Amino acid sequence: MDNEKMRLLTRPFSDIKSRPGRNGQAIQYVEGHAIVQRLNEALGGDWSFKVLEHDVREGEVIVLGELRAGDLVKQAFGGSEVTRTRDGKVVSLADDLKSAATDALKKAATLLGVALQLYGVERAAGDAQCAAAGATGAGRRRARRAAGQSADASAGRVHRQAGPRQRPQQR
Repeated sequence: MDNEKMRLLTRPFSDIKSRPGRNGQAIQYVEGHAIVQRLNEALGGDWSFKVLEHDVREGEVIVLGELRAGDLVKQAFGGSEVTRTRDGKVVSLADDLKSAATDALKKAATLLGVALQLYGVERAAGDAQCAAAGATGAGRRRARRAAGQSADASAGRVHRQAGPRQRPQQR
């Protein structure tokens, strides 16, 4: 992926939202349409997203999504609570699956450097360079060091406050 595309993908968002999370902590996020707009702006039509698998459980739906951008392929899980009426009837599983798919798309996009500011400023530069090079593991650590980050910043993982269903998986 060329530098101009990476610059557009990794540009910070100004429209960051916040909502209550678990344990009284606030969760910062960017809305799904803003991620799609950013992908379109940076990549034009050279990207696609599809749901590879989905699972409907008692209280949540989980999807595994795949984001393709040029030659790069990133996969991530997304999830959403099943929305119910006050008397416990399911409102719309389709809407819950769409929400989970959007969650997976947003998470997969972070693997390309989109909205990394939500995960900590120190990681953004190194992760963006890694995504452009397709680096993983030791390659990511080398790229972060090349970006001038400390060993501490490159060795640890930074996660925003989230539930267990938002952990990405790459294949």
